[in-house]
Amino acid sequence: MKIPVIGVTTSYEDPEHLENQHVSEFYIDNVKRGGGIPKVLNFLDPLETIGKTLDGLDGVLIIGGWDVEPCLYGRERLPECGPASIIKDRYESELIRQTVRRDMPLLGICRGIQVINTALGGTLIQDIPTSAYGTLHQQPKGNVFWHDVDVDPDTAFGKLLGVERLATNSYHHQCIDTLAPCLRLTARCTRDGVPEGAEGKENTFLMATQWHPERTVLHDRFSLRFFEALAKHAGAAI
Repeated sequence: MKIPVIGVTTSYEDPEHLENQHVSEFYIDNVKRGGGIPKVLNFLDPLETIGKTLDGLDGVLIIGGWDVEPCLYGRERLPECGPASIIKDRYESELIRQTVRRDMPLLGICRGIQVINTALGGTLIQDIPTSAYGTLHQQPKGNVFWHDVDVDPDTAFGKLLGVERLATNSYHHQCIDTLAPCLRLTARCTRDGVPEGAEGKENTFLMATQWHPERTVLHDRFSLRFFEALAKHAGAAI
């Protein structure tokens, strides 16, 4: 049986030196734990090569990282918006759109849910603490979990987890504002209602979390399920 190949996006430390890309071992290790073979993608590749790249993949993982450039979702940049790379954002947006058109399995984590939402027609809140939510979603170091999320049980996302509430970590200051038309909201933060999960309405497997399940695989029984499901659906398409 062929093991599915999962394309994994990268991040960067310095927007002035995008050639220095990296991807956390948490993502790589958990793609393997879930049953896939990770293949690191280069967002400096020409957009014209994305189709050929996807030809060699069975699924895609969009990882966490810096903010998304607001002009790509029709908003003016606010002072609270952090560093962004329009080169990376354009590459990942096109990667997402082509992945969705092919109905290839797609998983997004943290920034991943944000860029999936904007690529498919949604918008973002650029800074949660200064928004109507007015709350902090950056947990102190040393905490494994930071808040609970309420999960819609009548979604594929909810059925995958099998619970209506679970504890998650939290390392973000942006979140979904207007949801993309082709997405369904699947989870919200219990304490303030911040969107925390989404899935595709029509896709075989398109899921995204605002939290970081790759960091909590050894601490709960839920986190690995996202990576297992990604590999399972990717393998079924081979």
